[in-house]
Amino acid sequence: MGSAQWSKTLFNNRYLLQVAFAIADSEGAVESSALQAELGLSQPAVQRALRVLEEVELITRQPRASRTEHLPYRRVEHPFWETAKALVVAAEARP
Repeated sequence: MGSAQWSKTLFNNRYLLQVAFAIADSEGAVESSALQAELGLSQPAVQRALRVLEEVELITRQPRASRTEHLPYRRVEHPFWETAKALVVAAEARP
């Protein structure tokens, strides 16, 4: 059972843990398009995960200079990020 299955089981979203791991592993600021490229996921998959994380206040939207710029998000300090990383590592280590 990989991280996608664990994510689906825990959060009812196959990609939330994968997106959370990438955010946790970042410098703290991320953009949806960069996450899509890094993870090889579709825009809707990344956007759903970002909406959930924003709804529970684990990330916040940051201002952008113009409407044509990508919408940046900033990670909020929380123990969840280390937990997300640990869950992905544990899920991927299982046979």
